[in-house]
Amino acid sequence: MISLTELLQQTRPRPPVGPRLTSGLRDLDALLGDEGLEAGRLTEWVGPATSGKTGLLRAVVQRARAQGVAVGWVDAACALVAADWADDALAGPLWVVRPPTPDEGAFCAEVLLRTRSFGVVVLDGAPPLDDARGVRLQRMARLGASALVVVRPDAARRGGPVGLRLAFEPLAAPPADDPLQARAPLVWAVRVDRPRGGAPAAARRVHLVEPTPPRLAAWPITPDRPATRTRPGTRYGR
Repeated sequence: MISLTELLQQTRPRPPVGPRLTSGLRDLDALLGDEGLEAGRLTEWVGPATSGKTGLLRAVVQRARAQGVAVGWVDAACALVAADWADDALAGPLWVVRPPTPDEGAFCAEVLLRTRSFGVVVLDGAPPLDDARGVRLQRMARLGASALVVVRPDAARRGGPVGLRLAFEPLAAPPADDPLQARAPLVWAVRVDRPRGGAPAAARRVHLVEPTPPRLAAWPITPDRPATRTRPGTRYGR
């Protein structure tokens, strides 16, 4: 029986990760700066549920896969709809790993980093990392030239070797009694901190709009009367 590590090592070698993995979104790339998602660095994406952090991270993942970079996503909370992310047109493979419990998410991320086959490894839904585990994962990411991204719901500052932190915060909640405001685009503030770089924090407003493609349906219509002209004295139906 072949192990997961041996199976990954037998796959074709991935292209080397460049110094800049961007999303292609102008506002987000302006916040990330020239380095983007840098290989060997731990990046945090924090924010409450439905704040757009997974959607923006998906843009980064798709752009990396388009460049032939393999991506490993540890879905510790089993909340990712992996079928929506499947795209055979992208050269880079996407592996979604779901551990038995959220506490084992960090271990699964370490296994993926040890294979040195993934350019991006995402740890989503796992408990907060302590300093020792964070340093260990960053060292594995540096040895494998991988960009490590940790996604968590709380925006509280953590210790450890965090090189870049993106925090998503709502600016205003739409009134529940106003249907027009409820359908308006959500406005969020994305704040970028560089705890270890010393650069000043930057923030930008982001309008999140969910695309709704039109759906056309054809319904057959049954005539309620004969196609020919009715004749006097002729009864149709009951």
